[in-house]
Amino acid sequence: MYESISDGIDPGTTTGRLMLNMLATLAEYERELIVERVTAGIATGR
Repeated sequence: MYESISDGIDPGTTTGRLMLNMLATLAEYERELIVERVTAGIATGR
């Protein structure tokens, strides 16, 4: 099983999987915000 050395997150444990899922969810949320901002900026520029 893989383990994040710098963060100490072990996906082999329940807590490690929870942390990875939470980080992935936050990353997806941030990506969607960026897309919304870019789309709004393009619409404003037109």
